[in-house]
Amino acid sequence: MPTTTASATPARNDGVRDASEAPIPGTTVTLTGFSDKGPVNLSMLTNAAGEYKFSDLRPGTYALNETQPAGYADGKDAIGTPGGTSGNDVFSAIQLPAGFDGVNNDFGEIKGDTPQPPTPLPKTANLMGELPIISKVQLTAIPEPVAINAQLRGEMAFVVGSTITLTGQQLNAAQTLNAVDQLNGGVTPTAFVNQLWVSDAHRVLQANVLFNEVLNRAPTAAEQATTAVSLSTGTSPLSIKEDLFSSAEYQAQHPTTDGLATALSEDILSTTPGTQSLQALVQSMGNQQLKDVVHGLLTSDAGLANQIDDVYLATVRRSATAAEIQTWTTPIKAGTTTLDDLAQRLLASQEFYQLAFNTIH
Repeated sequence: MPTTTASATPARNDGVRDASEAPIPGTTVTLTGFSDKGPVNLSMLTNAAGEYKFSDLRPGTYALNETQPAGYADGKDAIGTPGGTSGNDVFSAIQLPAGFDGVNNDFGEIKGDTPQPPTPLPKTANLMGELPIISKVQLTAIPEPVAINAQLRGEMAFVVGSTITLTGQQLNAAQTLNAVDQLNGGVTPTAFVNQLWVSDAHRVLQANVLFNEVLNRAPTAAEQATTAVSLSTGTSPLSIKEDLFSSAEYQAQHPTTDGLATALSEDILSTTPGTQSLQALVQSMGNQQLKDVVHGLLTSDAGLANQIDDVYLATVRRSATAAEIQTWTTPIKAGTTTLDDLAQRLLASQEFYQLAFNTIH
């Protein structure tokens, strides 16, 4: 899968490498994904011509990620063949057929006196879990569990993947087969996900995630119990986030005004603010209650876009497309749906079922 990385001048930030634009050697490009033989994780540096090439790849689904080179601002990226989803310094969902050479997957950078825009922070999400052993033949079927028929394997992967995602718990063989029996008895994927969603184990995991996301620590036993009860009685995760971001503990972690504003932007928008954005946020903090500022950030288009993206990463393990973000932002802002509804819908989708089937072995 040969590909090329290019620099871009401010005058021609068009995603196309021109002869007048200098290459950027020594930039790290990482290839991750799943081939038909299993997971792939490779990295290399661009050469003197600013080029990189991953050779002898098996057919599969891949992602390319560029580590932002020092001294450059983000330019326009241009995805090449065989196509996929383009994000900031990342090309994902690249479906590479057998015997195909992908080309012209270019990452653009800007060198010069142009002020650097806010820097998006990296986000990752992985699908963990494994199929429990249900037969001696399966145990010896390495690397693929070929002893399980496709339907049973898919159902097992779905219940294991959705349970891992929502509770953090790996099911044993008996629990997995019991869940499969539910599916075969008429329980739909949507109903199965909903039943996991309202479980105590999921509420505890939600509480843990909220505290770790905002305060960078696990909740105490009392905090965990209180938060889990609040979630189970209808308090939204968004409301709990507002309280945590406005808490004395969060403010103590960021004792200066500029530091607090920067942290809020990074934690809520996943973006390091530029000078103007920082000044505007500091001014808002001086004119409003902190909780109101936090609410405004969380419910802004940028804040919702980031949270929608987080839901996609946590469920189907990819970033949301611009169209998907636009589709969901409107009803969420209108109050006709929620981020929780989106998460449940994605976990019950064919995309998640296929993801689990392809990655849980």
